[in-house]
Amino acid sequence: MNFGDGFIIGLGEKAQDVKKSTAAMANAGAKTFGSQKGQSFSAGISSTSGITSTAASSVNQTALSSLNKNTTQATQAGATKGKSHSAGITSTKGANTSAASSVSATATAQLAKTTDGGGGQKAGSQFASGIRSQAGNASNSGSTVAQ
Repeated sequence: MNFGDGFIIGLGEKAQDVKKSTAAMANAGAKTFGSQKGQSFSAGISSTSGITSTAASSVNQTALSSLNKNTTQATQAGATKGKSHSAGITSTKGANTSAASSVSATATAQLAKTTDGGGGQKAGSQFASGIRSQAGNASNSGSTVAQ
């Protein structure tokens, strides 16, 4: 028992009843205060909507205005960049064609070294026939498992 409980009991009321009623009043007050705070917040937001809209419009107009400046210079810079890129690609065309041809020739030479002279055709045929030769065993195994 706390000091306050003894005082309340001394007044002829139960401490539990007083605590419950005090808690109920506090909860009601909190709800009221929360509601008031929410309404005040909403009113504050609403009061700034005009200023906010004006500011957003100003930022938008400033951005558009800045983007529209020096369009001729931007166009010329883009054209120059494109021409430089094209010149760079064209300057490596010979070396790229030579490298591709070399890779192709090397691959062809390696494939020509196969023992069947067919670039692996014989090996592929043997692999396929080997797989087909196992069809009966695979079928029997499948039937056994299914039982």
